Amino acid sequence: IPLDQTNLTLGAVTETSATANWTINASNIRTVKVSNISLAASERDIKEFFSFSGDIQYVEMRRETENAQVAYVTFKDTQGADTAILLTGAKIVDLSVNITPVEDYQLPPEALLSNT
Repeated sequence: IPLDQTNLTLGAVTETSATANWTINASNIRTVKVSNISLAASERDIKEFFSFSGDIQYVEMRRETENAQVAYVTFKDTQGADTAILLTGAKIVDLSVNITPVEDYQLPPEALLSNT
């Protein structure tokens, strides 16, 4: 019987370690991609929508399709991005948006200059 208890304990430790590793990897991300944004939404709308997630460093907006645009929102810290991801499915102006983490986003040069 003691052997069975040891195996259970080892299994629990393994699961905890795997979860901790996943959390560490995810916490390096500061940028999220926001897709399916209404063309009626402005950069100001995006900043207001994410203002409760954390301090925003930079917002880059691009046209995605005929009817929607995409934004890359970079937060000053990783907690902002983690919180922002929880808002996926919420509406900005009149469309539900999809929010996903972006691992290798490169800030444009103007973002680095306006880093205030």
